Amino acid sequence: MFLNKKSLTLFIILFSIFCISKNTQASNSNFSVNPIYPSAQDKEIGDSGYFMLNMNPDQKEVLEIEVNNYSNEKIKILIQANRVLTSDTGVLLYEPVKNKKTSVAIDDNFNFDKMIGSYEKEVTLEAKETNIISIPIQTPKKKFSGEVLGGIHFREINPKEKEDKKMVTNTFSYSIPIIIREDTTFIPNKISLGNIEANLRNYHPYIDVNIKNSSLSIIRNMDIDGEIYNLDSKKKWYVSKISNMQMAPYSDFNFGFDLKDTEILPGKYEAKLNINADGKKYVLNKKFSISNSTAEEKNEKSVFVDYTNKDKTKYYVTAFALLILFLLIFLYVSKKKRAKKEYLKKKKSKRRK
Repeated sequence: MFLNKKSLTLFIILFSIFCISKNTQASNSNFSVNPIYPSAQDKEIGDSGYFMLNMNPDQKEVLEIEVNNYSNEKIKILIQANRVLTSDTGVLLYEPVKNKKTSVAIDDNFNFDKMIGSYEKEVTLEAKETNIISIPIQTPKKKFSGEVLGGIHFREINPKEKEDKKMVTNTFSYSIPIIIREDTTFIPNKISLGNIEANLRNYHPYIDVNIKNSSLSIIRNMDIDGEIYNLDSKKKWYVSKISNMQMAPYSDFNFGFDLKDTEILPGKYEAKLNINADGKKYVLNKKFSISNSTAEEKNEKSVFVDYTNKDKTKYYVTAFALLILFLLIFLYVSKKKRAKKEYLKKKKSKRRK
């Protein structure tokens, strides 16, 4: 569900940890995917459309997925496996997102990317062909408690993408979540605040509050009620309230305060957030400041800020100072002229005498 310059990609996420469907083919899609469950699949979860693996330390497993081409033409499918992160809208990102990183450090002993390696593969399917994709996975030697979350992403490659990179094309994709655990020990989430800064989202002004989950725990339902206060006026300036968000283990995202296309104002502020993450409640505060240079830079780059309402105090002060300076110069010059006139007048009067 992301729009970039190259393509408009319609992501059909048929498999979700929280609302799973066994149907793996969209009505307009050329292909479908179906997981083949290994012996490590959790018995209670069964064939629910995603992998829930109960594994042991240093255990090897091979994940198999059946890929079907329903079309009458040859197609190419890009397959990628990766650790799941969290989007800035509070949605789990099963598909790889370019330049998306997390500031939350994760131990290699429960890093999905280390368990599955760097997996990326293009598969060609002839018309009506079915193929079985095998992806090896291995847990580390050191035991862990909690839930490791990853995903396998399938996307049809449109031949026109390479022919014309500027062309907007519609492609279908599927993601299969993978949860790996070694025991059923409950691990609580651990929420904290990171950096707070003024930002632009698609050229709209925002204040972003970075939120971190430093725990091997999937947050399935999170509500955030946020407020930002100006420390000089002691007044509430901005509010943001979002419900039904999710977070991947050891990930972060930027909780946004939409400034509704008003300019970013420099000053000292404090963010206050009330968070309910799967029933665990947090009250988190953090002070921050926005410099004059940052505010000016962001406002200039935003094409939506109404500059007719922009604070022009500094311009008025400068204009007033220049006016005073001009008056002083004028008075000084006038005084000098009058003094010279008086001097010449007196000199002329003495000569007559």
